[in-house]
Amino acid sequence: MPDTNTELAVVISELNNKIGTLIEKQEEMAENINKIKEAIYDPQQGLFSRLRDIEIWKSNLMESIQERLTYHTIKEGELRMTQVEGTVTAIKKIQWLVIGAAVTTITALMIKHFVLI
Repeated sequence: MPDTNTELAVVISELNNKIGTLIEKQEEMAENINKIKEAIYDPQQGLFSRLRDIEIWKSNLMESIQERLTYHTIKEGELRMTQVEGTVTAIKKIQWLVIGAAVTTITALMIKHFVLI
């Protein structure tokens, strides 16, 4: 009987240690999730704030491009298509960069939140 009590005490002690470790990891994960939420929703430096700034920049850039297209004409009204095509290509690259960053961030959040919990 004493051996059984001793073994039982050891098992309970091990379970207690494992539960303590689990609680620490859960608290650490909660802190990480709070940091992620802050990184996304912070009004000054968050992902949504940056995305809004990029959209505003894109809108201003598109207006600027429209103005340039109007003024950069050659004789007989032909547009300088190489400049327009280069600008459009650059804008498309920026759009894909922003979309890729947003999708990557959202995917990472979903994996952390739903898979790792």
